[in-house]
Amino acid sequence: MLVVTALDITERDEAERKLLHQANYDHLTNLPNRYYMQSYIGSAFARAKRGRSKVSLLFMDLNNFKDINDTLGHGIGDELLKQVAERIRSLLRAVDTAARLGGDEFLVLIEGLVKQEQAEVVIQKIIDSFKSPFYVESHEIYTSASIGISTFPDDGNSVELLMQYADTAMYNAKRDSSRNYCFFSHELREYIDQQLAVKKHLIHAVSKNELSVYYQPKINTRNERIIGAEALIRWHNHELGNIPPDIFIPVAEKYGLIEEIGNWVLETACLEAGRWHEISASPLHVAVNISPRQFRSTAFLDTVRTALTASGLSADSLEIEITENLLIQDTSEPMEILNTLHKMNVTLTLDDFGTGYSSLSYLKQFPIQVLKIDRSFINDMMENQFNMSLVDAIIALAQNLGLQLVAEGVETKAQLEYLRWKNVNAIQGFLFSPPVPAEEFRALIRQQSSSPERS
Repeated sequence: MLVVTALDITERDEAERKLLHQANYDHLTNLPNRYYMQSYIGSAFARAKRGRSKVSLLFMDLNNFKDINDTLGHGIGDELLKQVAERIRSLLRAVDTAARLGGDEFLVLIEGLVKQEQAEVVIQKIIDSFKSPFYVESHEIYTSASIGISTFPDDGNSVELLMQYADTAMYNAKRDSSRNYCFFSHELREYIDQQLAVKKHLIHAVSKNELSVYYQPKINTRNERIIGAEALIRWHNHELGNIPPDIFIPVAEKYGLIEEIGNWVLETACLEAGRWHEISASPLHVAVNISPRQFRSTAFLDTVRTALTASGLSADSLEIEITENLLIQDTSEPMEILNTLHKMNVTLTLDDFGTGYSSLSYLKQFPIQVLKIDRSFINDMMENQFNMSLVDAIIALAQNLGLQLVAEGVETKAQLEYLRWKNVNAIQGFLFSPPVPAEEFRALIRQQSSSPERS
């Protein structure tokens, strides 16, 4: 007797096919996902090696996607991502591959290249395509992309490393507003190595007492006396030596170290300023720069209160300096924090005014009390009529809004006299003093306290 059993495995095969697709493809755009591309890129490198050709990885990031999401909603944002994916896909050859890595980040894999520069043809097509708007429901949306490129085998043969290189090049393109794309280079490789070396030591900088705070005097333009100081962080590492803030602060931001470091600066500056009142005949304030990430921390207000309590410093002797970018990125979060600080009598200063996305709306909306004129405008304003006009405009704006003014980077008597004539309240700069260690600043206070005030 023969028994035959027949099974219909069609449904099982279909289920397995769906699971496989879900594991390897992005559900929103139907492009390959990061998981799939990790192995696919390795295969592309192997093909290029056999064919003695090159492969370029294009990392793409939409420049204003967060603003679109926040303004129009996530539904519109999702539909925009789908249209972006389709537009990219329509520009590629059959041998090239587009993928969505997550969020608003895309990857394009270009195969069969003879030389790296051939990738620029595809890059330019993508950039040009973004000049046309996207239509989502009733909205006409304009956006652009920043693109970073790494190439196999020119930049290396590791999938992970080349993806990192393309990512780094993309952020370099995003930092430079004059261009939309950037090829990875030897200089960028050195930059990565430098960042990793800095990160390695910066992690332990606070615990090893390698950080210090310097203080640059703020001078009353009327009588040329010290009214306070800006606290500026400095770092000396036994292996790396003196590392400038413009090198290690971006690293601290990138790797999540800025909150610990920023809190340490705030606490240290408040403790130091508490000592000034013991040796100064007049009240002095200390200004502390706060990074956007530190500012948005849920513990920030508690950190300010703790620093004031521990130091015995009155709130009206503390000045918090923030940048324009913090206000522009998201107006819902800073408002409550700034209002709380204002109610505490902490002075709020907008730093580097005029160098970012200056807007009258947030000057009226937020409880800002002081504007700082950036040193880039002050530097050559006596020789550059355009910069002088900008300085005049900022001064007029601040005075019309009832805001105090501080000019930084003042280095000549002519600059001081002009700013005094324009009724700018205070200045800081090398004309009076560079940033100095705490002991030297105390010496300046004692010297001032022993000399009569000019009328």
